[in-house]
Amino acid sequence: MMLRAIVRLMSAVLMGCFALIGAASFWGSWQDGDAMTFVSIDEKDTILSLNDLRTGTQIRLSKGNTSTPQAAWSVDGRLAFTALAADDEWLFVWNDTRLTRIYQSDADVDELVWSADGRLAFTAVETFNRDVYVWDESGIHNISGLDADERQPVWSTDGRLAFTATHTGDFEIYVWDGARAHNISQSPGNDADPQWSADGRLAFTSARHGDLEVYIWDGLSLVNASQSAAADYSPDWSVDGRLAFTSNRDGNLEIYVWQGGALTNVSRLPNSQERQAVWSYDGRLAFTSEQDRDWEIYVADEASVTNISQSMGHDSMPVWNANGRLAFVSTREDNEDIYVWDGEHLSNISHSPGVHDRLPDWMPSTAH
Repeated sequence: MMLRAIVRLMSAVLMGCFALIGAASFWGSWQDGDAMTFVSIDEKDTILSLNDLRTGTQIRLSKGNTSTPQAAWSVDGRLAFTALAADDEWLFVWNDTRLTRIYQSDADVDELVWSADGRLAFTAVETFNRDVYVWDESGIHNISGLDADERQPVWSTDGRLAFTATHTGDFEIYVWDGARAHNISQSPGNDADPQWSADGRLAFTSARHGDLEVYIWDGLSLVNASQSAAADYSPDWSVDGRLAFTSNRDGNLEIYVWQGGALTNVSRLPNSQERQAVWSYDGRLAFTSEQDRDWEIYVADEASVTNISQSMGHDSMPVWNANGRLAFVSTREDNEDIYVWDGEHLSNISHSPGVHDRLPDWMPSTAH
């Protein structure tokens, strides 16, 4: 029984290696917007695939998972991903022609995120708690040393790592500077959703006063950016320092933008519920809007707010690439497919009848 399991395991790994080595033959010619990963789910398997948008070719990176595989691109084009094998969760890094297993656990490996200088952070359960780990060329390190449940790691551009931890009983925001982890939120309520700006400010959601508010930490002090008795949460920074978040201060969920102390309602859709705001590199804002169980993708710029999905299905999970193309998940053909909007036209890039495709993630623009 054990021998058969080992054979199956090694076969799966070798198949993955051969697929990736084959992909490397045209890797060098990929340009920004040519490739993405996504997860496909059918009745038997959960599969992580790499999709070449030029040819429609899909390469299976991991197959036969019973848990949802995770994936993350580094800025230099390496791909980290998880795969379930022999009841263990394996973490791999692929750098064009070489597939390397860097971690193995009998519990979920989750929340993969790369730093600008090529370090990989992730969460995993080794003993009783979920901890934040960092992989670099010297190995894997448990960076906090806290007896706590840790989640939501996110890197700043200068290499600091923010994450949430329950060391004080509730979730707090910690920042690791490479030597120590410091509690920067210091509140009796739960703090979550840390998000760095390009200039090193840290936004997060806090329940310190009973309601949810969006706070900004500048390295020295905290500022309440949302200033509302309503629920304000899910911050997301633009490249130029504007901060979008979801708020129900008007009686429904809307997308607000904070800029230097001024707040603006950018969604302006009073009869619907807006969520999942995400900025493009050129300053447009995509978000989901739900009315009567119909979810659509909208894009807001300085002049207008436009429904770009235009379907009666469920459209969600918008994600931009660097050249302004927008991917999202849609159920307009009954199952979930990945669609891409190029500014004018929509294309179904997954084409998987009977399979649910989710979690699109673009290959970065510098990875060629």
